[in-house]
Amino acid sequence: NSLTGQKLLLLGFGHIGKAVARNARHLGMHVTAVRSHAEESPEADAVFPPDKLHTLLPDADFVSLHLPHNETTHHFFGAKYFAIMKPGGYFINTARGQIVQEEDLIHALTEKQIMGAYLDVFNEEPLPRSSPLWDLDNVIITPHYCDAVTDWQERFADFFAANLQQWMTQGSLQNRIKT
Repeated sequence: NSLTGQKLLLLGFGHIGKAVARNARHLGMHVTAVRSHAEESPEADAVFPPDKLHTLLPDADFVSLHLPHNETTHHFFGAKYFAIMKPGGYFINTARGQIVQEEDLIHALTEKQIMGAYLDVFNEEPLPRSSPLWDLDNVIITPHYCDAVTDWQERFADFFAANLQQWMTQGSLQNRIKT
């Protein structure tokens, strides 16, 4: 099946979420994002605040998490959200395992509330052999591999240097967390 015309909902729209959005749009996907401060972005067709999540989930073919793990996001995505996802929808988590209530995800997959999941992160890593996720045929599991970028040190150094230069000249910082 082609991804053209499919709807991708991104939860979290920082540097990584925007990169995913750019790639998805190149594949012909309709991209909607949820972020704490909704503002227009060339990477997405629409950006909404978190209070609109419940209205966006039922329409998304793919839901992809790109949130940081903190007190607010700990076990944030659970049964109430899986229950309103599109029945044919797919769930993707390459962010942090602790953002998802894993038991609720297992239930949603087992009961076919959602079509499937791609999971790179888990509450416990490595994922224990006893986890029911291993036995589900509608799950793709990878071993926390999404951060395996060969030149990450150089990218990080370039990012830091660019932000330091911006800070020194009182410019706009990239990936600044607004509190």
